[in-house]
Amino acid sequence: MNTTAPYATAYVAGRTALRDALAFADSDLTPEAHARRRADMIRAARTQLAAATPVAPRADISASVDVLAQRSPRTADDIALQAREREKVQQLLDAGQPLGGIIANASELRVAAVLDAIETLPVVLASGSPETVADELRAAAFSRLVELGAPDALTAAAADTEAATVTLWSQALTEAQAGEVSIATRQAIYAADLDGYREAFSDDVSVNWGVIEHIEAASPAPAQ
Repeated sequence: MNTTAPYATAYVAGRTALRDALAFADSDLTPEAHARRRADMIRAARTQLAAATPVAPRADISASVDVLAQRSPRTADDIALQAREREKVQQLLDAGQPLGGIIANASELRVAAVLDAIETLPVVLASGSPETVADELRAAAFSRLVELGAPDALTAAAADTEAATVTLWSQALTEAQAGEVSIATRQAIYAADLDGYREAFSDDVSVNWGVIEHIEAASPAPAQ
């Protein structure tokens, strides 16, 4: 199920409403009334787009954090097993294997052992940016858990992917309220949500924003 489909649908509906506003003609109206009607239709289309624009999820919150936290040792057996795995990791490091490669081929237990020791690993302590290196290692560990098919990691990865896609649509619909969606945003949506991209942009409705601005300027919204 594509949970972002409503955003593409809202984009098309908003663009269509703007096009219809520009094409609107009613010979029974006075020029002033005709201009007001078109301006009202444009404002209604903008309002429609604004109402459909999702709130972008917080970029500093990732579902992967809880997944990694769950790998902390909880029992005496966990502590003993992870300690043994850390010894093996150290042996591999001493033999010249890079930590990234070790994580890329690790079992879930070994991943857990690395995670528990990240802050004290030599590669982290020797770095000029230990927090950055630690975060990179955690990301690699999470990716490995996903590759291994750990259920909680797969669920978290799907949640993070959806959150990132919602953020893109939030940006797209925000841009669409005032003009054309930028090439950068379109490209990002193409990469993240191909079906949504095709629905929204493959047969995009043409809108003349210069005319829209002229109509709105000539018939401003009544003061509240």
